[in-house]
Amino acid sequence: MSSLHYQLFLVFCFYVAVQAPYREGDIMLGGLFNVHQPPDQPGRQCGEIYLTGLGGMQAMIFAIERINSDTSLLSNISLGYDIRDYCGNLSKAAGLVYKLLTVNSCVNLSQNATRKKAIISLIGPKESSTALLIAGFLRMLNVSSISGSATSAELSSLTYDHLFRTVPSDTFLAKAMVDLVTHFNWSYVAVVALDDSYGRNGAWAVVSESTSRKSSFCIALTQFVRHESLNLSISNIVRKLKQMENVKVVILWLYKNYQTKFLAEVQKQNLTGRVWIFSNAPLTSTLPVEGILENSLGFLFHEFSDSGFKEYLKDILVKERDNRSFSEWNYSTSEIWKLLKSKKCVHRQIEQCSNNLIKEIYSPFVPYIIDAVYAVAHAVDIFNRNFSNNETKDRAKLQIANSFEVQKLLGRVNFDGLTGKIKFDRFGNRGSAYYDIFSFKKVPNGDVESCLPCLGGNISPSAGSESCSECPIGKISNQAKTVCVALPSANISYGGASGILILTFATLGVVVTLLCLAALYKFWNSPIVKASNRELNLVLLLIILSLLSLVFINIFISTNPNCMIIYPAAVQAPYREGDIMLGGLFSVHQPGSRFEEVHLRGIGRMQAMIFAIERINNDTSILSNISLGYDIRDYCGNLSKAARLVYKLLTVDSCVNLSQNATRKKAIVSLIGPYESSTALFIGGFLRMLNVSSISGSATSAELSSLTYDHLFRTVPSHTFLAEAMVDLVTHFNWSYVAVVGLDDSYGKNGAWAVVSESTWRKSSFCIALTEFIRLEHS
Repeated sequence: MSSLHYQLFLVFCFYVAVQAPYREGDIMLGGLFNVHQPPDQPGRQCGEIYLTGLGGMQAMIFAIERINSDTSLLSNISLGYDIRDYCGNLSKAAGLVYKLLTVNSCVNLSQNATRKKAIISLIGPKESSTALLIAGFLRMLNVSSISGSATSAELSSLTYDHLFRTVPSDTFLAKAMVDLVTHFNWSYVAVVALDDSYGRNGAWAVVSESTSRKSSFCIALTQFVRHESLNLSISNIVRKLKQMENVKVVILWLYKNYQTKFLAEVQKQNLTGRVWIFSNAPLTSTLPVEGILENSLGFLFHEFSDSGFKEYLKDILVKERDNRSFSEWNYSTSEIWKLLKSKKCVHRQIEQCSNNLIKEIYSPFVPYIIDAVYAVAHAVDIFNRNFSNNETKDRAKLQIANSFEVQKLLGRVNFDGLTGKIKFDRFGNRGSAYYDIFSFKKVPNGDVESCLPCLGGNISPSAGSESCSECPIGKISNQAKTVCVALPSANISYGGASGILILTFATLGVVVTLLCLAALYKFWNSPIVKASNRELNLVLLLIILSLLSLVFINIFISTNPNCMIIYPAAVQAPYREGDIMLGGLFSVHQPGSRFEEVHLRGIGRMQAMIFAIERINNDTSILSNISLGYDIRDYCGNLSKAARLVYKLLTVDSCVNLSQNATRKKAIVSLIGPYESSTALFIGGFLRMLNVSSISGSATSAELSSLTYDHLFRTVPSHTFLAEAMVDLVTHFNWSYVAVVGLDDSYGKNGAWAVVSESTWRKSSFCIALTEFIRLEHS
């Protein structure tokens, strides 16, 4: 078949991709996939078709169709989908998520208008960087997302508890790579990674894992490929590797499209005699194996059964399907299909060329994406099982469709998926990983001679697994060593035995105290009461009553009225009207304290903003006849609260009915704050969605020095400078062995990484013998 025919066939196959695939259902799922490449020319919204992205989108549709046809799962409830293509563009992804999840926020219910159902969960996105960008907005709206391909270790945090993953974290891959380097006794290793969350955290996971094991090899070079200067960055890195002749092993933590460009530069500069270890093995026939990739190794996710997905794709491409079930593939009316018929690329010819096409569309992530859809279905099924008759089931549909409690239900999901046992830990991760290791050379076939049992604390979910997986912190393996068992929860609940016991004694205490108060009141003027300091007794009884009331306040779930009673200062938001309004985001109270202890430095930062605005308003030389106002919020060092406050601050005008005479708050033109780098990163996606800038005077993380966060400005220097100063200090005093301890957030991880990177770059004489992180949840 000619290349023209093949191109025309591709155009037909992906005609659906430029439309937004939509199907109505009782429960609606959103989809976020990069079906096209980023635009390669200015002015274009999208670039060329991205086959793997299309495969991910079709995998979601395939899973939903299978679930709707399965009477044993979600009976009487149908799943629908609304899928969007963000073309690998972060800004476009942010905008699409905003539209998907806020479609109902401004509907006037008094009018007879068709209202789209709310999206209860999002499937996707593909990249970790996109997942990080939209995480803040997901948390603001309390909507969960499940990705089958975002693998960054940075997502393994309670900060991103609304992001679940059916695909394993890169932490497992880093451990496997260190195992490999240790096994072959390689001495000097270089790490080259993409300058985004996937690459930075992958490289850091390798460094951290090798350091924690006190491995015998040395990581002599760490370099990052920057998006903004891709070709120049790759060229410089290859040149440095060529100069370092003692470094024979290079770990490449790049996506496949970046690997292709990197290897092309390696071939151009004739860099030979190296062993390359790929985080994502590029298995194509065009690779320069001889002399360059010979003896190199690559990792790929284990290729699980696709449960008929390839046949499903072939059915779409070859057979004329029922238009009522899938109107997007309407062969009879499609002009492209008619054109293909005229070019004789039909029937048997199409069947032949579609087989090659399916191989390009399919990726190892497809089973993980299918499992992601099934995870949502099982979560909804848990909710649905509580209803028995048809009347209540109709009510259940309405409750689920308008409920954003899917996150709690996903935490209870436990089923056997295509990729093994699907059960999420508190970080939204799975507890095991499977990889296939590829070697770029011809080797004889071999058989597994014996299967060894896993050691204690490790599990193997299925018989014949190639490796054992270590249980995460807080879990142990069961007796059969097939499942990681969580430690029992010790939280006090009013519904539990301990909660009931405490409430019983507290209630008894209140009753006795009230009886004492009644007796004191009745005999107030009696001689014996007067003689026993009645006023002091009254105060004592009231204090006892107030202390007993704390039991009821603290044992029940916090509500807004409770918070307003207990924390009145927290709900007072400093506000001043002005012609131009600035938002403020500060941590005025300490996090984690039940009584919200005041954070004095936080008050100082808030007052500094107010002081600056008052000075500007009194200065006639700047902004004459224009006054600045402020609306400042206190997020108490809590990411979830920060997300909600930013959402309220920046969307206050989104649903105002201009036809009514209502007082309308002015829009916030810019945000001052936040204090921490982790909070700045968390709200970065939402700032980009609404095209609002933030200026921080204290967020120092080097991770913010990226075009991904181009809406975040800083008057404070990046801590890259601080890392350079620290390395200067250690070098000046000729210290030999150094340990680095950082906080397990953006500030700590990127600070530690900057020190390690700077010392490696300078080839410093000292050794970083230990790197450890303090986890916020176990601090």
